Amino acid sequence: MQPELTPAVETEPGYLPVHRDPDEVQEPLTSGHILFGEILRRDRDGIALEAMRTRLAEIIARGGHLTAVDDYGPADVAADVDALRRRNNLTIWQRLVEDWPDGDYRDATLETLTAEQGAQEVRAWAANPTARTLVLNGDVGRGKTHVAFAALGHFAHQGMRVHAVSEARYLTALRPDGGGLPAYRVRQMAEDADALLVDDLGAGRDVSKPVTEFAATEIGSLISAFLRRDKRLLITTNLNPDQLGIMYGPRIMSRLVQQATPIWVEGEDRRPFVLPKTWGGRPATPRY
Repeated sequence: MQPELTPAVETEPGYLPVHRDPDEVQEPLTSGHILFGEILRRDRDGIALEAMRTRLAEIIARGGHLTAVDDYGPADVAADVDALRRRNNLTIWQRLVEDWPDGDYRDATLETLTAEQGAQEVRAWAANPTARTLVLNGDVGRGKTHVAFAALGHFAHQGMRVHAVSEARYLTALRPDGGGLPAYRVRQMAEDADALLVDDLGAGRDVSKPVTEFAATEIGSLISAFLRRDKRLLITTNLNPDQLGIMYGPRIMSRLVQQATPIWVEGEDRRPFVLPKTWGGRPATPRY
C-alpha cells in the first residue's frame, strides 16, 4: 500500500514544506548519501534535509570547495542535489493527490491494480524504459484515472516529476479569466513534468465535430510536446481514436495512436481490447 500522507511540517520562508514520510518513502531518497548520511537514515521529519540544504549553500558560497564534513565523510554535491530533487518531486506528487478534486487516489498503486484494471499490461508498460505513451480507454466509471494515478505514483517514487491535468480544467486555466496562474506558467508546469496525465480527454464534447481552435491548439501542443520528448504521457478517455481524430484533428491523433500503448480498462466482465484500424496497424491485442 502507498504510505499514508500526513500534514506538512512548517519550514523557513521560501523552503518547500517537508512531509513526515514513512521509511518506505524516505529510504529511496537517502540510501547512498554521503553528506549527513547516517542522520538522514534516522531522521523522519526532514530536519536533516534542511540542514543539508544549509550546508550545500555554504559549500556553494565557498566556490564549490569540498571538505570533510564532521564524521560523515566528504560532501557529495551531486548526490545531495539528487536527493533534494527526489524529495521535491515526492512533495509535488503528495500535493497532487491531496488536491485532486475528482477523487481520492492516495491508495492507488501498481501493486494493488486488478486484472480488470489491466494490472499486468500497465506494470509492463511502466517497467519498459522505452515505452512512452499510455492510453487508458474504457467506459465511464471503470477506474481509468485510478490506474493512471497508480502509474504516476510509481514514477514519483522513482524520483520523477509528475503532473496531472484534466482537459477541461487545463483549458480553463489557460484562459485570461482562468483566475489562477498565468497561462505560460500553466503550460510550463505541465510540460516540465517527466510524466504527465491528461485526464478525460474529450469528455463532455460533441464527438461528431471538431473542438474549438483554442482547444485543438492547446491540447495538440501539449500532446506533441511529450510525443517528441523522452517523457511519459498518460491519457484517459472514453472515446475511440476515430472520434478523437474528428475532434482534435487527424495529424496529432495519428501520431498519438502510432506511438501509444492502448489498454482497455474494463469492469468485472473485462473483454479483450480489439483495436480500431486507426491504431497505426497494431495487432488486435497490444504488445508489451
